[in-house]
Amino acid sequence: MNLTPLRVILGINAVVVLGGLVVAYTPRHDANSAIGGMILPFTVSLIDLVIGLVFLVTMMGMRLTDPEGAAMADKCMQAFMISFAMVLIFAVPACFFGMTRL
Repeated sequence: MNLTPLRVILGINAVVVLGGLVVAYTPRHDANSAIGGMILPFTVSLIDLVIGLVFLVTMMGMRLTDPEGAAMADKCMQAFMISFAMVLIFAVPACFFGMTRL
């Protein structure tokens, strides 16, 4: 199995988001830990969006000077944007469902 930037980023995001959701959905006596766990996917998606935009600017700047570096920045930008979309599609609805249970 070849580790591409997309697989690495999706794997890290999956561990962070699923860990937050497990913490949020386990029975607790205080609601603060549940709220913190449910805000985690929103935070991860915003971080992915910002890093993806940084790689987009980097790719545009490197396009004329370093084509190989621009190709790698393009792969990383695509990976962060796809990861941003995946977190928004799957984790955010789970958080909204969990917020109704508090």
